[in-house]
Amino acid sequence: MIILNRNQWLLVLSALVLLLGVTYYFFLLAPVLEKRQRLQLAVEKRERELVAMTGLREKWAELKERQAAADRILGQKEAGFNMLSFLEGVSREAGVSEKIVHMKPISFSDTSNDLRQEGMEISLEGVGIGEVTRYLFGIEYAKGLIHVRRIRMQRPTDERAPASLKVTLQVVAYLPSIPTKGP
Repeated sequence: MIILNRNQWLLVLSALVLLLGVTYYFFLLAPVLEKRQRLQLAVEKRERELVAMTGLREKWAELKERQAAADRILGQKEAGFNMLSFLEGVSREAGVSEKIVHMKPISFSDTSNDLRQEGMEISLEGVGIGEVTRYLFGIEYAKGLIHVRRIRMQRPTDERAPASLKVTLQVVAYLPSIPTKGP
């Protein structure tokens, strides 16, 4: 039997403790820490996905609300909406009814299944910028799916009325399609 002195015993005991510590770290602690890190990354990824899904759900709810509002507006428009009468009423409210040169319908060939487009071209002469603004405001903020598609403003060629403008507007409304009657 080998007799070890006290320093040798401490050295052997230290080596044994070190060997046990390294074994414990590599076979128990390191795999647990690695798995914990993977789970932490997975939780963070799922939290980001949850935030994205919550945002998408809010967008979906907003889109459904907007669609319901559009359906309500279309339901109100079904009962005899007349684009010409509407535009004449707005022009009277804006004070430009006497300055209308012509109003002519615009035809559209592209119609979807549920909606059809109805358009009107309006030409105004001798109007000021304030009158045009009031007229555009009355059209754009009216209840319904109606908007100004194109606008062209020109100064008149004569210099007698420098503040007056010649304006041409194209206004489009989306209305429910008229059901076609079968044979």
